[in-house]
Amino acid sequence: MTLSSKALSSAVLVCSAAFSTLAMAQGTPVVWTAPSLHRVGMSDPAGAHTDVNLSAARGEYESFQIVANGASNGLSNVNVTISDLQGPDRQVIPRTNFTLYREKYVYVKSSSPNWKGSNQPLGPGWYPDALIPFTDPETGKTLSGASLTAAPFEVKAGANQPIWVDLLVPRSARPGKYSGTYTITSNHGDFTGSISLKVWNFALPVAPGLKSSFLFFQAGTLAAQRELLRNKLSPLSTNPADQPLLMKEHGLSTTQTGPFSGADIGRCAMSPAPSVSQFKSLASAQQPGLMLYNYSADEIGHCTNLYPTIRAWANNMHQAGQRVSPQTANLNYAICPGITWLGCNSPLLKYDRNVMDRWLGYGGWDPVPRWAQQQAAPRWGRKRRRIIERQNAAGNGSGSSQM
Repeated sequence: MTLSSKALSSAVLVCSAAFSTLAMAQGTPVVWTAPSLHRVGMSDPAGAHTDVNLSAARGEYESFQIVANGASNGLSNVNVTISDLQGPDRQVIPRTNFTLYREKYVYVKSSSPNWKGSNQPLGPGWYPDALIPFTDPETGKTLSGASLTAAPFEVKAGANQPIWVDLLVPRSARPGKYSGTYTITSNHGDFTGSISLKVWNFALPVAPGLKSSFLFFQAGTLAAQRELLRNKLSPLSTNPADQPLLMKEHGLSTTQTGPFSGADIGRCAMSPAPSVSQFKSLASAQQPGLMLYNYSADEIGHCTNLYPTIRAWANNMHQAGQRVSPQTANLNYAICPGITWLGCNSPLLKYDRNVMDRWLGYGGWDPVPRWAQQQAAPRWGRKRRRIIERQNAAGNGSGSSQM
């Protein structure tokens, strides 16, 4: 016997409703789990799984979601805790290696751009987006005075409330099976589910292999930079005094030297190019071993009056030796990530192909022209195309540039 998709959907809804009613009748909240790549809709029916099964390398972050459903009456005073994980030979991964966040739904008024791929954007509606930490992700201490509180929380009738969970597997963890539990408490009773982790017999490198540059406008603090690096993203700029710590503990591998020219999408005015000695001085202030680049301007492909000035910036950078020095290998980023965001067929790049040495992947823009692959970045072209193909396939409009 076969079921149509409509009949199957109805059967799932009926089963979910029955499960919710039974759970509430038994005095326990309705709880289910979801993998990290699953987007939990506010009114999605409850899933079928309550256990968590993970596999990870040493030094890897692995994530999952725990979802509390309000069923017919709603929940109040809800909280989530996780136990230590017990492993082989009495090895323990402590509960402090878990970081919990309550996912906050935000209303999206208009759909994302439709690039006509197989992964179509969803329409307006409520989507889980912001992550409100249960504790300070940097110190693990209890938060106080925040405008948004993670827990305890309430769940309205018929609504879902997902909890995002990050687990950092210690670099010292022995390979093998580890097990523990998560528990949800509420005014309708408690629920406990199992967590199983398989630790593989190898460790991830501290520094990510893929170079990146992530810009957000409140990233000037050391705590913000460490949070980015914990998620394998490099902050745009770092204080040279903080770089040894960030390199050792979090794998910092890139940073920009400055200065910024003042030119952007709304301002077609640019300061004169710094001298060769100024670029050398900026580079020498950074820690050895970092790949350096210069974020000179942002999205100025339409500013044709600036093209001679842009070329002067690039020439001085190259004369400063930043292209070939091991400590400053990425003046290949050459002028600015904003230029590459315009697409590789922008008028600027046709004006002077020597302005850039390396191309950055930013999903959804023009492919790298063949002359650029051959002359500007012969070793990067294929890798860049694969990155963009993966981004396009995933419908991922990233907030970072990849080098």
